[in-house]
Amino acid sequence: MATTETKHARALDLTKRLVRLNSRSRTPEEREFADHLCGILQEIGGDILELGLHPVPLDPWERSVPWALLRGTGPRTVLLMSHYDTVDTTDYGALRPWATEPDELHERMRALATQFDDLTRQHLEVPGEWLFGRGTADMKSGIAAHLTALEELCERTRGGEELPGNVLFICTPDEENESLGMLAGVQLLATLGQERGLEIIGAINTDYTTARYPGDEGKVVYTGTVGKLLPSIYVRGVETHAGEPYGGCDANLLAAEVLRALSMRADLADSDGEEVTPPPISLKAADFKDRYDVQIPFDAYLYVNFLTFTLSPQEVLDRVLEIAREAAQEALTHVQAQRHAWHERAGLPEVGPALPLRALSYVELLREAEEVSGAEVVRSRLESLNDSLFREQIDPRVRSVQMVRELWNLSGLRGPALVLYYSPPYYPHLSGSRRTPFLEAARRVARESGVEVRRLYPYMSDGSYLAIEQGDDLAALTENMPLWRTAPEASGYALPLDTIRALDVDVVDIGVWGYGAHKREERVHIPYSCGEVPRMVLDTILEALQPE
Repeated sequence: MATTETKHARALDLTKRLVRLNSRSRTPEEREFADHLCGILQEIGGDILELGLHPVPLDPWERSVPWALLRGTGPRTVLLMSHYDTVDTTDYGALRPWATEPDELHERMRALATQFDDLTRQHLEVPGEWLFGRGTADMKSGIAAHLTALEELCERTRGGEELPGNVLFICTPDEENESLGMLAGVQLLATLGQERGLEIIGAINTDYTTARYPGDEGKVVYTGTVGKLLPSIYVRGVETHAGEPYGGCDANLLAAEVLRALSMRADLADSDGEEVTPPPISLKAADFKDRYDVQIPFDAYLYVNFLTFTLSPQEVLDRVLEIAREAAQEALTHVQAQRHAWHERAGLPEVGPALPLRALSYVELLREAEEVSGAEVVRSRLESLNDSLFREQIDPRVRSVQMVRELWNLSGLRGPALVLYYSPPYYPHLSGSRRTPFLEAARRVARESGVEVRRLYPYMSDGSYLAIEQGDDLAALTENMPLWRTAPEASGYALPLDTIRALDVDVVDIGVWGYGAHKREERVHIPYSCGEVPRMVLDTILEALQPE
Protein backbone atom coordinates (compact mmCIF):
# COMPACT_ATOMS: atom_id res chain seq x y z
CA MET A 1 0.00 0.00 0.00
CA ALA A 2 1.35 3.45 -0.88
CA THR A 3 2.58 5.67 1.95
CA THR A 4 1.04 9.05 2.72
CA GLU A 5 4.07 10.80 1.22
CA THR A 6 3.85 8.69 -1.93
CA LYS A 7 0.15 9.48 -2.39
CA HIS A 8 0.85 13.17 -1.80
CA ALA A 9 3.53 13.11 -4.49
CA ARG A 10 1.24 11.15 -6.79
CA ALA A 11 -1.54 13.76 -6.48
CA LEU A 12 0.94 16.54 -7.20
CA ASP A 13 2.34 14.69 -10.21
CA LEU A 14 -1.15 14.09 -11.59
CA THR A 15 -2.06 17.74 -11.08
CA LYS A 16 0.96 18.92 -13.06
CA ARG A 17 0.26 16.38 -15.76
CA LEU A 18 -3.34 17.51 -16.09
CA VAL A 19 -2.44 21.21 -16.07
CA ARG A 20 0.00 20.67 -18.94
CA LEU A 21 -2.92 19.31 -20.99
CA ASN A 22 -4.52 22.55 -22.12
CA SER A 23 -8.31 22.29 -21.97
CA ARG A 24 -9.62 25.82 -22.48
CA SER A 25 -13.39 25.76 -22.70
CA ARG A 26 -14.90 25.40 -26.18
CA THR A 27 -11.64 24.69 -27.99
CA PRO A 28 -10.29 21.57 -29.76
CA GLU A 29 -7.99 21.02 -26.76
CA GLU A 30 -11.01 20.66 -24.50
CA ARG A 31 -12.39 17.94 -26.77
CA GLU A 32 -9.04 16.12 -26.85
CA PHE A 33 -8.61 16.24 -23.07
CA ALA A 34 -11.26 13.56 -22.59
CA ASP A 35 -9.13 11.02 -24.46
CA HIS A 36 -6.07 11.93 -22.40
CA LEU A 37 -8.03 11.51 -19.18
CA CYS A 38 -9.29 8.11 -20.29
CA GLY A 39 -5.67 7.14 -20.85
CA ILE A 40 -4.83 8.09 -17.26
CA LEU A 41 -7.82 6.11 -15.98
CA GLN A 42 -6.59 3.15 -18.00
CA GLU A 43 -3.20 3.41 -16.29
CA ILE A 44 -4.80 3.65 -12.86
CA GLY A 45 -7.15 0.72 -13.12
CA GLY A 46 -7.72 -0.50 -16.64
CA ASP A 47 -7.72 -4.08 -15.38
CA ILE A 48 -10.62 -3.55 -12.94
CA LEU A 49 -12.35 -0.30 -13.94
CA GLU A 50 -15.16 -0.14 -16.44
CA LEU A 51 -14.34 2.87 -18.61
CA GLY A 52 -16.28 4.87 -21.15
CA LEU A 53 -16.74 8.14 -23.02
CA HIS A 54 -20.25 9.60 -23.10
CA PRO A 55 -20.75 12.16 -25.91
CA VAL A 56 -22.39 15.49 -25.16
CA PRO A 57 -25.49 15.47 -27.39
CA LEU A 58 -26.02 18.21 -29.99
CA ASP A 59 -22.61 19.63 -29.11
CA PRO A 60 -20.91 21.65 -31.88
CA TRP A 61 -17.55 21.06 -30.15
CA GLU A 62 -18.08 17.26 -30.08
CA ARG A 63 -17.01 16.89 -26.46
CA SER A 64 -17.42 13.89 -24.19
CA VAL A 65 -17.76 12.95 -20.53
CA PRO A 66 -15.13 10.39 -19.44
CA TRP A 67 -16.39 7.98 -16.79
CA ALA A 68 -15.07 5.06 -14.79
CA LEU A 69 -16.87 2.58 -12.54
CA LEU A 70 -15.22 0.57 -9.77
CA ARG A 71 -17.58 -2.22 -8.72
CA GLY A 72 -17.84 -3.49 -5.19
CA THR A 73 -20.77 -5.25 -3.57
CA GLY A 74 -24.37 -4.11 -3.73
CA PRO A 75 -25.95 -1.14 -5.49
CA ARG A 76 -24.89 1.74 -3.19
CA THR A 77 -22.60 4.08 -5.10
CA VAL A 78 -20.59 7.22 -4.36
CA LEU A 79 -20.14 9.59 -7.29
CA LEU A 80 -16.88 11.48 -7.82
CA MET A 81 -17.60 14.52 -9.99
CA SER A 82 -15.31 17.18 -11.45
CA HIS A 83 -14.88 19.31 -14.57
CA TYR A 84 -11.91 19.47 -16.88
CA ASP A 85 -12.37 22.69 -18.84
CA THR A 86 -10.59 25.90 -17.88
CA VAL A 87 -10.96 29.54 -18.80
CA ASP A 88 -8.64 31.09 -21.39
CA THR A 89 -5.04 32.10 -20.67
CA THR A 90 -4.98 35.56 -22.30
CA ASP A 91 -4.89 37.18 -18.85
CA TYR A 92 -1.32 35.92 -18.42
CA GLY A 93 -0.07 38.42 -20.98
CA ALA A 94 3.64 37.91 -21.65
CA LEU A 95 3.57 34.86 -19.36
CA ARG A 96 0.94 33.12 -21.48
CA PRO A 97 3.33 30.61 -23.14
CA TRP A 98 4.00 29.14 -19.68
CA ALA A 99 0.47 29.39 -18.23
CA THR A 100 0.12 25.58 -18.31
CA GLU A 101 3.75 24.81 -17.40
CA PRO A 102 3.66 25.10 -13.60
CA ASP A 103 7.34 24.72 -12.76
CA GLU A 104 8.65 27.14 -15.38
CA LEU A 105 5.80 29.56 -14.76
CA HIS A 106 6.74 29.71 -11.07
CA GLU A 107 10.30 30.73 -11.86
CA ARG A 108 9.25 33.32 -14.43
CA MET A 109 6.72 34.80 -12.00
CA ARG A 110 9.41 35.04 -9.33
CA ALA A 111 11.55 37.01 -11.77
CA LEU A 112 8.62 39.43 -12.24
CA ALA A 113 7.55 39.44 -8.59
CA THR A 114 7.13 43.21 -8.40
CA GLN A 115 4.14 42.90 -10.76
CA PHE A 116 2.15 40.90 -8.21
CA ASP A 117 0.41 41.67 -4.93
CA ASP A 118 2.07 41.08 -1.57
CA LEU A 119 0.39 37.74 -0.86
CA THR A 120 1.27 36.33 -4.28
CA ARG A 121 4.88 37.41 -3.81
CA GLN A 122 4.97 35.67 -0.44
CA HIS A 123 3.64 32.46 -1.95
CA LEU A 124 6.16 32.61 -4.80
CA GLU A 125 8.94 32.51 -2.22
CA VAL A 126 7.72 29.34 -0.45
CA PRO A 127 9.17 26.35 -2.34
CA GLY A 128 6.99 23.28 -2.61
CA GLU A 129 3.91 24.88 -1.06
CA TRP A 130 2.14 26.56 -3.98
CA LEU A 131 1.56 25.38 -7.54
CA PHE A 132 0.88 28.15 -10.07
CA GLY A 133 -0.81 27.90 -13.45
CA ARG A 134 -4.10 27.89 -15.30
CA GLY A 135 -6.32 25.16 -13.95
CA THR A 136 -4.19 24.36 -10.90
CA ALA A 137 -7.01 25.38 -8.59
CA ASP A 138 -10.00 25.36 -10.95
CA MET A 139 -9.88 22.41 -11.09
CA LYS A 140 -7.10 20.09 -12.27
CA SER A 141 -5.92 19.51 -8.68
CA GLY A 142 -9.49 18.49 -7.83
CA ILE A 143 -9.48 15.91 -10.62
CA ALA A 144 -6.11 14.67 -9.34
CA ALA A 145 -7.55 14.28 -5.84
CA HIS A 146 -10.29 12.03 -7.21
CA LEU A 147 -7.84 10.04 -9.32
CA THR A 148 -5.55 9.54 -6.32
CA ALA A 149 -8.41 8.24 -4.17
CA LEU A 150 -9.67 6.04 -7.01
CA GLU A 151 -6.18 4.62 -7.54
CA GLU A 152 -5.95 3.73 -3.86
CA LEU A 153 -9.27 1.90 -4.05
CA CYS A 154 -8.10 0.02 -7.14
CA GLU A 155 -4.97 -1.08 -5.27
CA ARG A 156 -7.07 -2.30 -2.36
CA THR A 157 -9.34 -4.21 -4.71
CA ARG A 158 -6.34 -5.90 -6.35
CA GLY A 159 -5.15 -6.83 -2.88
CA GLY A 160 -8.38 -8.72 -2.22
CA GLU A 161 -10.19 -6.07 -0.16
CA GLU A 162 -13.88 -6.00 -0.98
CA LEU A 163 -15.40 -2.54 -1.36
CA PRO A 164 -18.86 -2.37 0.28
CA GLY A 165 -20.35 -0.50 -2.64
CA ASN A 166 -19.32 1.18 -5.87
CA VAL A 167 -17.44 4.30 -6.91
CA LEU A 168 -18.39 6.11 -10.11
CA PHE A 169 -16.08 8.79 -11.53
CA ILE A 170 -17.22 11.36 -14.09
CA CYS A 171 -15.41 14.45 -15.38
CA THR A 172 -17.30 16.96 -17.48
CA PRO A 173 -16.55 19.73 -20.01
CA ASP A 174 -18.15 23.18 -20.31
CA GLU A 175 -18.50 23.99 -16.59
CA GLU A 176 -17.03 27.43 -17.28
CA ASN A 177 -19.85 28.18 -19.73
CA GLU A 178 -23.30 26.58 -19.55
CA SER A 179 -22.54 23.16 -18.01
CA LEU A 180 -23.52 21.25 -21.13
CA GLY A 181 -21.15 18.50 -19.99
CA MET A 182 -22.90 18.06 -16.66
CA LEU A 183 -26.32 18.08 -18.29
CA ALA A 184 -25.07 15.22 -20.46
CA GLY A 185 -23.61 13.69 -17.30
CA VAL A 186 -27.04 13.71 -15.67
CA GLN A 187 -28.39 11.54 -18.47
CA LEU A 188 -25.31 9.32 -18.20
CA LEU A 189 -25.91 8.84 -14.47
CA ALA A 190 -29.53 7.90 -15.07
CA THR A 191 -28.53 5.39 -17.77
CA LEU A 192 -25.71 3.82 -15.76
CA GLY A 193 -27.91 3.67 -12.69
CA GLN A 194 -30.58 1.75 -14.57
CA GLU A 195 -28.30 -0.50 -16.63
CA ARG A 196 -25.78 -1.30 -13.85
CA GLY A 197 -28.22 -1.30 -10.95
CA LEU A 198 -26.54 1.60 -9.16
CA GLU A 199 -28.05 3.59 -6.31
CA ILE A 200 -26.13 6.87 -6.12
CA ILE A 201 -26.21 7.84 -2.44
CA GLY A 202 -24.13 11.01 -2.76
CA ALA A 203 -21.59 12.92 -4.81
CA ILE A 204 -18.20 14.36 -3.91
CA ASN A 205 -17.09 17.44 -5.78
CA THR A 206 -13.57 18.82 -5.33
CA ASP A 207 -14.09 22.26 -6.81
CA TYR A 208 -11.97 25.22 -5.82
CA THR A 209 -12.29 26.88 -2.40
CA THR A 210 -10.47 29.95 -1.16
CA ALA A 211 -10.16 32.48 1.65
CA ARG A 212 -13.42 34.22 2.43
CA TYR A 213 -11.68 37.40 3.59
CA PRO A 214 -8.05 38.67 3.71
CA GLY A 215 -6.02 36.59 6.10
CA ASP A 216 -8.51 33.72 6.25
CA GLU A 217 -6.66 30.39 6.40
CA GLY A 218 -9.64 28.22 7.33
CA LYS A 219 -10.54 25.30 5.10
CA VAL A 220 -14.21 24.49 4.51
CA VAL A 221 -16.26 21.53 3.33
CA TYR A 222 -19.65 22.47 1.87
CA THR A 223 -22.78 20.30 1.92
CA GLY A 224 -24.87 22.36 -0.51
CA THR A 225 -24.40 24.92 -3.24
CA VAL A 226 -25.55 28.32 -4.42
CA GLY A 227 -27.97 28.63 -7.33
CA LYS A 228 -27.95 31.12 -10.18
CA LEU A 229 -30.44 33.05 -12.26
CA LEU A 230 -29.72 35.48 -15.07
CA PRO A 231 -32.52 38.07 -14.96
CA SER A 232 -32.32 40.23 -18.09
CA ILE A 233 -34.01 43.49 -19.00
CA TYR A 234 -34.88 44.85 -22.42
CA VAL A 235 -35.06 48.63 -22.16
CA ARG A 236 -37.15 50.46 -24.71
CA GLY A 237 -36.88 54.21 -25.08
CA VAL A 238 -38.37 56.47 -27.73
CA GLU A 239 -36.42 57.38 -30.88
CA THR A 240 -35.57 61.00 -31.63
CA HIS A 241 -32.91 63.19 -33.29
CA ALA A 242 -30.00 64.17 -31.06
CA GLY A 243 -30.88 67.80 -31.78
CA GLU A 244 -34.31 67.25 -30.20
CA PRO A 245 -33.39 65.18 -27.13
CA TYR A 246 -36.60 65.85 -25.24
CA GLY A 247 -38.65 64.58 -28.17
CA GLY A 248 -37.77 61.01 -27.24
CA CYS A 249 -36.28 58.93 -24.47
CA ASP A 250 -32.65 57.77 -24.21
CA ALA A 251 -32.66 54.01 -23.58
CA ASN A 252 -29.08 54.13 -22.30
CA LEU A 253 -30.08 56.59 -19.60
CA LEU A 254 -32.87 54.31 -18.41
CA ALA A 255 -30.61 51.26 -18.57
CA ALA A 256 -27.88 53.04 -16.61
CA GLU A 257 -30.27 53.91 -13.80
CA VAL A 258 -31.68 50.37 -13.73
CA LEU A 259 -28.16 48.96 -13.61
CA ARG A 260 -27.15 51.33 -10.83
CA ALA A 261 -30.15 50.17 -8.81
CA LEU A 262 -29.40 46.45 -9.27
CA SER A 263 -25.66 45.84 -9.57
CA MET A 264 -23.55 45.24 -6.44
CA ARG A 265 -26.47 46.12 -4.17
CA ALA A 266 -25.84 44.46 -0.81
CA ASP A 267 -29.45 44.19 0.33
CA LEU A 268 -30.31 42.13 -2.76
CA ALA A 269 -27.93 39.34 -1.71
CA ASP A 270 -29.94 36.25 -0.83
CA SER A 271 -29.38 34.68 2.57
CA ASP A 272 -30.10 31.51 4.48
CA GLY A 273 -29.41 31.88 8.18
CA GLU A 274 -25.93 33.34 8.60
CA GLU A 275 -24.85 32.46 5.07
CA VAL A 276 -25.17 35.22 2.46
CA THR A 277 -24.62 35.09 -1.30
CA PRO A 278 -22.52 37.65 -3.16
CA PRO A 279 -24.79 40.44 -4.43
CA PRO A 280 -26.08 40.68 -8.01
CA ILE A 281 -23.58 42.11 -10.48
CA SER A 282 -23.78 43.18 -14.10
CA LEU A 283 -22.45 40.78 -16.71
CA LYS A 284 -23.55 42.78 -19.75
CA ALA A 285 -25.05 46.16 -20.60
CA ALA A 286 -25.27 47.50 -24.16
CA ASP A 287 -27.42 49.26 -26.72
CA PHE A 288 -28.09 48.06 -30.27
CA LYS A 289 -26.36 50.79 -32.26
CA ASP A 290 -23.58 49.43 -34.45
CA ARG A 291 -22.69 52.60 -36.35
CA TYR A 292 -22.52 56.35 -35.86
CA ASP A 293 -25.57 58.51 -36.53
CA VAL A 294 -27.46 61.24 -34.69
CA GLN A 295 -30.45 59.17 -33.70
CA ILE A 296 -30.38 58.47 -29.97
CA PRO A 297 -30.16 54.82 -28.83
CA PHE A 298 -33.80 53.89 -28.40
CA ASP A 299 -33.33 50.37 -27.06
CA ALA A 300 -30.77 48.62 -24.88
CA TYR A 301 -30.44 45.60 -22.62
CA LEU A 302 -28.62 44.30 -19.59
CA TYR A 303 -28.38 41.17 -17.51
CA VAL A 304 -27.17 40.54 -13.98
CA ASN A 305 -25.69 37.52 -12.26
CA PHE A 306 -28.17 36.76 -9.43
CA LEU A 307 -27.11 34.06 -6.96
CA THR A 308 -29.67 32.31 -4.78
CA PHE A 309 -29.79 30.29 -1.57
CA THR A 310 -33.57 30.38 -1.07
CA LEU A 311 -35.21 32.68 -3.63
CA SER A 312 -37.36 31.21 -6.40
CA PRO A 313 -37.40 32.40 -10.02
CA GLN A 314 -40.77 34.07 -9.34
CA GLU A 315 -39.46 35.93 -6.31
CA VAL A 316 -36.38 37.15 -8.19
CA LEU A 317 -38.51 38.22 -11.17
CA ASP A 318 -40.91 40.18 -8.96
CA ARG A 319 -38.14 41.89 -6.98
CA VAL A 320 -35.99 42.80 -9.98
CA LEU A 321 -38.96 44.12 -11.95
CA GLU A 322 -40.05 46.24 -8.99
CA ILE A 323 -36.59 47.77 -8.53
CA ALA A 324 -36.12 48.31 -12.27
CA ARG A 325 -39.49 50.02 -12.55
CA GLU A 326 -38.69 52.36 -9.65
CA ALA A 327 -35.25 53.22 -11.06
CA ALA A 328 -36.54 53.87 -14.57
CA GLN A 329 -39.39 56.01 -13.21
CA GLU A 330 -36.89 58.08 -11.24
CA ALA A 331 -34.88 58.57 -14.42
CA LEU A 332 -37.97 59.71 -16.33
CA THR A 333 -38.90 62.10 -13.52
CA HIS A 334 -35.39 63.55 -13.62
CA VAL A 335 -35.56 63.99 -17.39
CA GLN A 336 -38.93 65.71 -17.09
CA ALA A 337 -37.49 68.17 -14.58
CA GLN A 338 -34.54 68.86 -16.88
CA ARG A 339 -36.90 69.30 -19.80
CA HIS A 340 -38.91 71.85 -17.83
CA ALA A 341 -35.73 73.73 -16.83
CA TRP A 342 -34.47 73.79 -20.42
CA HIS A 343 -37.79 75.12 -21.72
CA GLU A 344 -37.61 77.93 -19.17
CA ARG A 345 -34.06 78.83 -20.22
CA ALA A 346 -35.01 78.74 -23.90
CA GLY A 347 -38.14 80.81 -23.35
CA LEU A 348 -40.36 78.08 -24.71
CA PRO A 349 -43.93 77.23 -23.63
CA GLU A 350 -44.58 74.96 -20.65
CA VAL A 351 -43.86 71.27 -21.33
CA GLY A 352 -46.51 68.56 -21.49
CA PRO A 353 -46.81 65.54 -19.19
CA ALA A 354 -43.99 63.03 -18.75
CA LEU A 355 -43.98 59.90 -20.88
CA PRO A 356 -45.68 57.01 -19.06
CA LEU A 357 -43.52 53.99 -18.24
CA ARG A 358 -44.61 50.43 -18.94
CA ALA A 359 -42.94 47.49 -17.11
CA LEU A 360 -43.86 43.90 -17.92
CA SER A 361 -42.53 40.35 -17.96
CA TYR A 362 -41.68 38.38 -21.09
CA VAL A 363 -44.81 36.24 -20.84
CA GLU A 364 -46.96 39.40 -20.59
CA LEU A 365 -45.27 40.83 -23.68
CA LEU A 366 -45.82 37.53 -25.47
CA ARG A 367 -49.56 37.74 -24.81
CA GLU A 368 -49.66 41.35 -26.07
CA ALA A 369 -47.86 40.36 -29.28
CA GLU A 370 -50.08 37.33 -29.87
CA GLU A 371 -53.19 39.46 -29.45
CA VAL A 372 -51.96 42.03 -32.00
CA SER A 373 -50.13 39.84 -34.54
CA GLY A 374 -51.57 36.38 -33.95
CA ALA A 375 -50.02 33.44 -32.13
CA GLU A 376 -48.89 31.62 -35.27
CA VAL A 377 -47.17 34.69 -36.71
CA VAL A 378 -45.40 35.30 -33.41
CA ARG A 379 -44.27 31.68 -33.12
CA SER A 380 -43.01 31.59 -36.71
CA ARG A 381 -41.15 34.91 -36.48
CA LEU A 382 -39.41 34.03 -33.22
CA GLU A 383 -38.45 30.57 -34.43
CA SER A 384 -37.09 31.89 -37.72
CA LEU A 385 -35.08 34.63 -35.99
CA ASN A 386 -33.58 32.25 -33.44
CA ASP A 387 -32.64 29.68 -36.10
CA SER A 388 -30.98 32.36 -38.23
CA LEU A 389 -28.97 33.76 -35.31
CA PHE A 390 -27.99 30.26 -34.19
CA ARG A 391 -26.58 29.49 -37.65
CA GLU A 392 -24.50 32.66 -37.28
CA GLN A 393 -23.20 31.29 -33.95
CA ILE A 394 -24.64 34.20 -31.99
CA ASP A 395 -24.37 33.90 -28.20
CA PRO A 396 -27.56 32.58 -26.52
CA ARG A 397 -27.86 35.73 -24.39
CA VAL A 398 -27.83 37.88 -27.52
CA ARG A 399 -30.28 35.58 -29.28
CA SER A 400 -32.56 35.89 -26.25
CA VAL A 401 -32.70 39.68 -26.33
CA GLN A 402 -33.11 39.75 -30.10
CA MET A 403 -36.17 37.55 -29.66
CA VAL A 404 -37.53 39.93 -27.03
CA ARG A 405 -36.86 42.84 -29.38
CA GLU A 406 -38.73 41.08 -32.19
CA LEU A 407 -41.61 40.35 -29.84
CA TRP A 408 -41.75 44.01 -28.88
CA ASN A 409 -42.03 45.02 -32.51
CA LEU A 410 -44.83 42.49 -33.03
CA SER A 411 -46.72 43.84 -30.00
CA GLY A 412 -47.22 47.35 -31.42
CA LEU A 413 -46.42 48.85 -28.00
CA ARG A 414 -44.58 52.14 -27.53
CA GLY A 415 -41.84 53.05 -25.09
CA PRO A 416 -40.55 53.91 -22.64
CA ALA A 417 -40.76 50.41 -21.27
CA LEU A 418 -38.94 47.59 -19.51
CA VAL A 419 -39.33 43.88 -20.29
CA LEU A 420 -37.93 41.42 -17.78
CA TYR A 421 -37.01 37.95 -19.03
CA TYR A 422 -34.56 35.18 -18.17
CA SER A 423 -31.48 34.26 -20.15
CA PRO A 424 -29.70 30.93 -19.80
CA PRO A 425 -28.13 29.33 -17.86
CA TYR A 426 -30.03 28.37 -14.71
CA TYR A 427 -28.51 26.60 -11.70
CA PRO A 428 -30.75 25.29 -8.90
CA HIS A 429 -29.61 25.92 -5.33
CA LEU A 430 -29.18 23.04 -2.88
CA SER A 431 -29.59 23.92 0.79
CA GLY A 432 -27.21 21.25 2.13
CA SER A 433 -29.30 20.92 5.28
CA ARG A 434 -30.46 17.31 4.95
CA ARG A 435 -29.33 14.75 7.53
CA THR A 436 -28.75 11.83 5.16
CA PRO A 437 -26.16 9.13 5.99
CA PHE A 438 -23.93 10.33 3.14
CA LEU A 439 -23.87 13.94 4.31
CA GLU A 440 -23.39 12.83 7.90
CA ALA A 441 -20.37 10.77 6.83
CA ALA A 442 -18.90 13.79 5.03
CA ARG A 443 -19.50 16.00 8.06
CA ARG A 444 -17.77 13.53 10.38
CA VAL A 445 -14.72 13.18 8.13
CA ALA A 446 -14.39 16.95 7.80
CA ARG A 447 -14.66 17.62 11.53
CA GLU A 448 -12.24 14.83 12.39
CA SER A 449 -9.83 16.50 9.95
CA GLY A 450 -10.22 19.88 11.65
CA VAL A 451 -12.10 21.34 8.68
CA GLU A 452 -15.13 23.60 9.08
CA VAL A 453 -18.45 22.44 7.62
CA ARG A 454 -20.70 25.00 5.97
CA ARG A 455 -23.85 24.43 3.94
CA LEU A 456 -23.66 26.59 0.88
CA TYR A 457 -20.79 26.54 -1.59
CA PRO A 458 -20.63 30.20 -2.75
CA TYR A 459 -19.53 29.63 -6.36
CA MET A 460 -21.28 28.12 -9.33
CA SER A 461 -20.98 24.34 -9.41
CA ASP A 462 -22.11 21.47 -11.61
CA GLY A 463 -23.39 19.93 -8.39
CA SER A 464 -26.50 22.09 -8.81
CA TYR A 465 -27.76 19.66 -11.44
CA LEU A 466 -27.97 16.60 -9.20
CA ALA A 467 -31.14 17.59 -7.34
CA ILE A 468 -34.02 20.06 -7.38
CA GLU A 469 -35.39 20.64 -3.93
CA GLN A 470 -39.05 20.12 -3.20
CA GLY A 471 -41.18 23.20 -3.55
CA ASP A 472 -39.03 24.85 -6.22
CA ASP A 473 -41.55 26.22 -8.75
CA LEU A 474 -39.84 26.83 -12.07
CA ALA A 475 -42.85 28.13 -14.02
CA ALA A 476 -41.64 31.74 -13.78
CA LEU A 477 -38.31 30.63 -15.25
CA THR A 478 -39.61 28.50 -18.10
CA GLU A 479 -42.40 30.91 -19.13
CA ASN A 480 -40.10 33.91 -19.20
CA MET A 481 -37.06 32.41 -20.95
CA PRO A 482 -37.25 32.94 -24.74
CA LEU A 483 -34.90 30.00 -25.41
CA TRP A 484 -36.56 27.52 -23.06
CA ARG A 485 -37.40 24.18 -24.65
CA THR A 486 -39.03 21.13 -23.12
CA ALA A 487 -36.61 18.79 -24.92
CA PRO A 488 -32.97 19.18 -25.99
CA GLU A 489 -32.60 21.28 -29.11
CA ALA A 490 -29.39 22.71 -30.55
CA SER A 491 -30.69 26.27 -30.79
CA GLY A 492 -32.67 26.19 -27.52
CA TYR A 493 -32.06 25.68 -23.81
CA ALA A 494 -33.43 22.70 -21.93
CA LEU A 495 -32.74 21.07 -18.60
CA PRO A 496 -33.57 17.41 -17.85
CA LEU A 497 -35.70 18.46 -14.90
CA ASP A 498 -37.48 15.12 -14.43
CA THR A 499 -34.17 13.24 -14.51
CA ILE A 500 -32.59 15.62 -12.01
CA ARG A 501 -35.54 15.27 -9.67
CA ALA A 502 -35.36 11.48 -9.96
CA LEU A 503 -31.63 11.44 -9.16
CA ASP A 504 -32.04 13.62 -6.06
CA VAL A 505 -28.38 13.21 -5.07
CA ASP A 506 -26.74 15.02 -2.14
CA VAL A 507 -23.52 16.82 -3.08
CA VAL A 508 -20.61 17.67 -0.83
CA ASP A 509 -17.69 19.85 -1.94
CA ILE A 510 -14.40 18.72 -0.42
CA GLY A 511 -12.61 21.41 -2.33
CA VAL A 512 -8.97 22.02 -3.06
CA TRP A 513 -7.74 25.32 -1.63
CA GLY A 514 -6.02 28.14 -3.43
CA TYR A 515 -6.16 31.68 -4.72
CA GLY A 516 -6.69 33.58 -7.93
CA ALA A 517 -9.00 31.35 -9.95
CA HIS A 518 -9.54 32.92 -13.40
CA LYS A 519 -6.56 35.23 -12.81
CA ARG A 520 -2.92 34.91 -13.76
CA GLU A 521 -2.13 34.51 -10.05
CA GLU A 522 -4.10 31.23 -9.98
CA ARG A 523 -2.47 28.78 -7.60
CA VAL A 524 -3.28 25.85 -5.36
CA HIS A 525 -1.96 25.04 -1.89
CA ILE A 526 -0.06 21.79 -2.36
CA PRO A 527 -0.01 20.29 1.18
CA TYR A 528 -3.77 20.61 1.64
CA SER A 529 -4.96 20.04 -1.92
CA CYS A 530 -2.62 17.14 -2.76
CA GLY A 531 -2.51 15.69 0.74
CA GLU A 532 -5.58 16.34 2.88
CA VAL A 533 -8.19 16.53 0.12
CA PRO A 534 -7.48 13.11 -1.47
CA ARG A 535 -7.43 11.57 2.02
CA MET A 536 -10.77 13.15 2.99
CA VAL A 537 -12.29 12.04 -0.32
CA LEU A 538 -11.15 8.46 0.33
CA ASP A 539 -12.31 8.49 3.95
CA THR A 540 -15.72 9.89 2.98
CA ILE A 541 -16.17 7.18 0.34
CA LEU A 542 -15.30 4.40 2.76
CA GLU A 543 -17.41 5.76 5.60
CA ALA A 544 -20.41 6.53 3.38
CA LEU A 545 -20.38 3.02 1.88
CA GLN A 546 -20.35 1.23 5.21
CA PRO A 547 -23.55 -0.79 5.75
CA GLU A 548 -26.24 1.28 7.44
